[in-house]
Amino acid sequence: MPEVHFSITWPDGTVQRAGSPSTAIERFLAPGATYPVAELRRRVRDGLTAASERVRMRFGMACTAAAAELDALEAGAAPFRDDAPATVGPLRRGVSSLASTAPVPRLSGHRSVVVIGGGQAGLAVSWHLTQRGIDHVVLERHRVAHSWREERWDRFCLVTPNWQCQLPGHPYAGDDPDGFMVRDQLVDYVATYAAYRQPKSHR
Repeated sequence: MPEVHFSITWPDGTVQRAGSPSTAIERFLAPGATYPVAELRRRVRDGLTAASERVRMRFGMACTAAAAELDALEAGAAPFRDDAPATVGPLRRGVSSLASTAPVPRLSGHRSVVVIGGGQAGLAVSWHLTQRGIDHVVLERHRVAHSWREERWDRFCLVTPNWQCQLPGHPYAGDDPDGFMVRDQLVDYVATYAAYRQPKSHR
């Protein structure tokens, strides 16, 4: 399930970058098209809702990343009249992380445990700490599952069957337990686990 990255050029010329957790958004936005702001908001809302539903069907839970993107785009659209024109940039599939426009939160206070790394091992440790009520923070220099996203070849495939993917509290829930996840599917599996099962990570 590849991500789709796109941008919106608002009526005042500012460009806002965004992403969808699945290709469902492609049914609602045409690259290069110009829409009135009100229609664009509707299309984005419907597209990200469909993308979130696709994630829910695959993993059994809705996508909070899609909801966050929708909130950000609604905020971007808020200053403009409903009939003002806004233009959609190219729609690009991929697994590369978007540069974040949000400030990285600063840590303060005391933590009993600091987990270094937001890969599958660090996330699993975080899950167990959460189950035991131990306050902690996960530090990740890049994006969750960065090495899976950026350091594996396009056709990468696991050599163990999907039913063996058993991150704590997050067993494989797809429709092909005897199959073998390829890179994008594995990224989805780990990223979804991070989004729904873990405390917030810090970079």
